[in-house]
Amino acid sequence: MRYLYFCLLIFILSCGGESLTEMTSEPDNVYFWLNGNVDAQNTIASRITPPDTYQRIEVQKGSFGDWIRNLPLKPAGTSVSNFDGTQKEDQDFHEAVVDIDLDSLGLQQAPQSIVRLKSEYHFGRVELDKIQFNYTGKDGLVTFSRYAIGEKPIVVPDQHILYFYSAHGYPDSSHNNLKTYLGEVNANTGTTSLKRVLKQVNIKDIMPGDIFIEAGNPGHAVLVTDVVQNGQFYKMFLLAQGGTPTQDFHVLKNLSDPEVSPWYSITSILQNGLQTPEWTFTINDLYRFE
Repeated sequence: MRYLYFCLLIFILSCGGESLTEMTSEPDNVYFWLNGNVDAQNTIASRITPPDTYQRIEVQKGSFGDWIRNLPLKPAGTSVSNFDGTQKEDQDFHEAVVDIDLDSLGLQQAPQSIVRLKSEYHFGRVELDKIQFNYTGKDGLVTFSRYAIGEKPIVVPDQHILYFYSAHGYPDSSHNNLKTYLGEVNANTGTTSLKRVLKQVNIKDIMPGDIFIEAGNPGHAVLVTDVVQNGQFYKMFLLAQGGTPTQDFHVLKNLSDPEVSPWYSITSILQNGLQTPEWTFTINDLYRFE
């Protein structure tokens, strides 16, 4: 009997090894809005090389930072367009344009662009309960997993409480419904509400997927899309942003230090602050999704 059991165990391990590996490995990055049409040679990681002597820091495969680092790009030389089809006035601020569509209502601005990306990341991993955000001035999270089964938020002016009602109909966890959800979220969020779902990070621990954010009206937020390191201490990073009016999400140039552009140096911002083409941040403005 023991011999038969041993033979059966060997058979399972030898024939099912590949399946066991597939089950325990992280899924590939999914950029659902592109329907699988991603050019591996046209991503942030493949097209923007680190400065000499620098190497990309390690991030966990399948993490949000890994997903952000490998965002697909539009062809080199692409202009930044606004949601209405016009061109952004300043075309000298960007290094590359991320290949992601815009909403037709003009609500996907700087903080909402980051909300969109975080939502798309979790949607591709079928983590619908992790797609959740605050509304500005309201208590309670609006979660896509609950929205998808018909639980819709109600915004009552001058009240901090966020009410919900159950709409009739079939559950809908489709990508189209995600974009409907994001349309409602975008109309009710900004830098202040985004910051409420973030935690502050020390600049020395900067990672892809982190956010420099200044809450307010106006406020601004830019996303760290990659980080490289030279030795133990010297780090540089890439930034990308959306904007007002709603415009293509784009990787920023470093106009303050053209010699290393589009990379930004931590050493430099410790001395002068983080000066992006359209906003200045401090080292204390670095945050991360909790």
